[in-house]
Amino acid sequence: MTKRKSNIIIGLLFAGLLVGTGIMQTHLKNNPQLFMLIFGGLTLTSFITKQKIITTWLFYILIGTMLYINYFMLTNLIIDLINPDRGWVEFEGERHRVMDMSWIWGVILGFILSPLTIILYHRKMVRNRSIEIGVTTLFLAITTVIYIVCELR
Repeated sequence: MTKRKSNIIIGLLFAGLLVGTGIMQTHLKNNPQLFMLIFGGLTLTSFITKQKIITTWLFYILIGTMLYINYFMLTNLIIDLINPDRGWVEFEGERHRVMDMSWIWGVILGFILSPLTIILYHRKMVRNRSIEIGVTTLFLAITTVIYIVCELR
């Protein structure tokens, strides 16, 4: 695969991660959104100051968080497709929502697949600094907009 095709595929995958992360962030409370804003700002600042080792770690943690969120959401979507009535019980002719433990599968798969994906990205892909800066900038912009819309209105 040529370098251009590889960059396009990586860019599209990162765009998908940004969309999924943005969807999940709309459901977060104030403090986690602030943490994501600060972390995105630190990552972008490390890119600007060209601290290579710090930038690599911060970017991988940022991408790992985005991967975890997306794997979690995808797992729950698959579980919902398999069992659309999970968490619902019928009691005396009325449907009630109850807590079920199927969310644990998203947690487990997210913890397993996120690091594996980062290792694969680190070993197999030629890193493109401009794409990584772009993803971090878009992450920060999306997080800022979501924070303003969801928390400050």
